[in-house]
Amino acid sequence: MDKEMHKVTEKIKTAEKDLRKNKKSQAEAVLKAAAKKNEKLVRIDKTQRDPYIEKCEKMGVKHGK
Repeated sequence: MDKEMHKVTEKIKTAEKDLRKNKKSQAEAVLKAAAKKNEKLVRIDKTQRDPYIEKCEKMGVKHGK
């Protein structure tokens, strides 16, 4: 999971470099791909990092912090 997050971070850094070089269209494409991948990782991460909360939500049980 951390390896996947590192890849997303690297894509964002690449987009920043492209913006500095005035390559706006390339930067937008890279950022869209990074955002899409990040959303996917957030969905996966939520169930992997805290499975108890996921089980509670499925059963309709309220949980506190």
